[in-house]
Amino acid sequence: MIESVRQAEQRRFEVRKASIEDRKEQEINEAKLDVRQKIDSVQTQIRLAAVVLPPIPALALAGMVFIRRRAQETEGVARERLR
Repeated sequence: MIESVRQAEQRRFEVRKASIEDRKEQEINEAKLDVRQKIDSVQTQIRLAAVVLPPIPALALAGMVFIRRRAQETEGVARERLR
């Protein structure tokens, strides 16, 4: 009788231990997945910035040159000839 009670308690202990281990593994996997998603998000932002940001200085310079040349075109021209 004592042996059967001990075996029953041992089985309950093993089942509970396995349940705790499964829950622990699941939480670890969820944490790993969360970290991986955050890393992917940061990498995506960096890739986007690497594509979008480099042409901005060149476009700004082109805009300044365009505006300056437009202004120089009208210098010295009689007002009657300007549209």
